[in-house]
Amino acid sequence: MSIILKLLPNLSNLGDVLDVYTDILHGAEDDLMITGKTLHDANRDQPLHMSYYGQRLVEVKTIRKYVDARVDQVRGTLWVGYKERHSVALGTRDIDQYVNKEDSYVAMSDMSIITSELLNQFEMLLEAFKSRGYALRNITESRIAEVQDFIL
Repeated sequence: MSIILKLLPNLSNLGDVLDVYTDILHGAEDDLMITGKTLHDANRDQPLHMSYYGQRLVEVKTIRKYVDARVDQVRGTLWVGYKERHSVALGTRDIDQYVNKEDSYVAMSDMSIITSELLNQFEMLLEAFKSRGYALRNITESRIAEVQDFIL
């Protein structure tokens, strides 16, 4: 089931939905840690973590696309309103300036910015897990080298 089915068309519950993802981000620190885990467990869990957080990243991208579609919808509605109902014929740049100052457009744009911030944080988290994977590989290879150099 798509995450956007949980969002209301006016995005009034966006904050609640994004709070869930913010909590997931805060909980990721423990998953990123290598210390205190066996090498076997850390290597075993790496693809699971990458998959889990990768799926959350996809969901946040979907949310952002949905929010951006709502921003475009509000912008379009306001634009048509100014074009059709204004007493003076306005040019495109004039209408854009009127739309940009509308509270409803600014509020939707803010939601898009907040969602983009969360998306960027998830992208950085996935990069951190990739780095964790490289570190685990390096540790594993150094341990193998130690065993191979062991003199009987």
